[in-house]
Amino acid sequence: MESLNGEKSIIQPKIDFSGDITVNQGAHIFYTYTNEKRYINNAVAFISTGLRLGHAIVLQEDSVRYAKIIDRLIKTGHHKSLLDEEIHFVDKNEFYMVNTVFDCDLILENLTSIIKALLAKRECVRTWGNLLWKEHPELLYKVKRYEEKADKLTKKQNTLSVCAYDGNILSSKAQLELMKSHQYIMTDTELFTSFLYNKNASVPLMPLQENIQESVEELEKYKEVVQRLEKFEIVSQMASSISHEVRNPMTTVRGFLQLLRNKKEYKNDYQYFDLMISELDRANSIITEFLSLGKEKKTHLQVQNLNIIIQNLAPLMNANAVESSKSIRLDLKDIPPIPIDSEEIRQVLLNLVQNGLDAMQGAGEVTISTYIDDDDVVLSVSDQGEGISQEVLGKIGTPFITTKDKGTGLGLATSYAIIERHRATIELKTGENGTTFYIRFAPYL
Repeated sequence: MESLNGEKSIIQPKIDFSGDITVNQGAHIFYTYTNEKRYINNAVAFISTGLRLGHAIVLQEDSVRYAKIIDRLIKTGHHKSLLDEEIHFVDKNEFYMVNTVFDCDLILENLTSIIKALLAKRECVRTWGNLLWKEHPELLYKVKRYEEKADKLTKKQNTLSVCAYDGNILSSKAQLELMKSHQYIMTDTELFTSFLYNKNASVPLMPLQENIQESVEELEKYKEVVQRLEKFEIVSQMASSISHEVRNPMTTVRGFLQLLRNKKEYKNDYQYFDLMISELDRANSIITEFLSLGKEKKTHLQVQNLNIIIQNLAPLMNANAVESSKSIRLDLKDIPPIPIDSEEIRQVLLNLVQNGLDAMQGAGEVTISTYIDDDDVVLSVSDQGEGISQEVLGKIGTPFITTKDKGTGLGLATSYAIIERHRATIELKTGENGTTFYIRFAPYL
């Protein structure tokens, strides 16, 4: 958690969050996580700091993650018997009534009674809840209402509360709404105050210039979050329109072209009909790929070795490379198995390798590497092209942003979506000697 950045305030008393990070006492924190390893690390740091300060701990989690967190705490020097005594574990599936009708008031009543009982013994309580809700039509409204009441409860009882949501499945609309009922926003690597929280709060007693500067900096952070959240929301909305307004007329045109192609009077022009049909098919495949970005997809994860997937795919990748007088080199180190969807990872590999081959004007080599770095399993794909321009670099992963003359940018957009569903991270380094994509998978704990 050492990478988190806290913010100072002179209005409310402070309390240690984790490490050297402090937040306001009675803080209500909205945490959207996307990386399993960092999620566990952050939970361990939060709980460990609470134990050091003598706080009572409430951990609302599933039994699998609870076991992982306890194991990590033991490895950092905490005794199992003490953890059993100090941590109040609540199974989130039962607590949030996942299999029954959502009852906001009953859940809050149960939480209040737990906290009151612990406050009778301890000066402070900190809660870490991984929230899970059963889908139903009024879900967002009820969750919003729950969090608004939970925020009042947190302040009234002066607790420190983290509400964790899976950022891979929580909609952008829901995330924006929940920012309004939490004083702090937290990601896997950052912690900052919510720009949308408590609009009617009193103005801090600090110099006006400093106040304005902090607001500007906070707005910039918020804009980045909103842009990231809205990217695929926009894609989803556009996709629905495209499906009806474009594909249906294309199907009609293609059908008539096939009929005309087979007429005797056009027998000498069949190649033109084939070209038109081929271009329509290409346009349809682009639309199909674009539509897939706006759909909720379920990734089927299985624990397996990434090297085996790469080796099985090597003949196909080599065949594509040889056609353009290029080559593929594998540099695969010993790595542990990790939970991945083999079909989706194959798609990512093919996209990145093909992009690498296309980036090299003449002969060249694309290198696929795997290795371990800081406990993460890393997959890298490097080419020997001329690099990506600064203009395009900041938009990589956005649909229809591409460096290719006939490209659509959908391959990388799809790859980025797949990596996000795997709770992995992707970054790139580029220069005049080529580009390298790095994909980091958290270890299987």
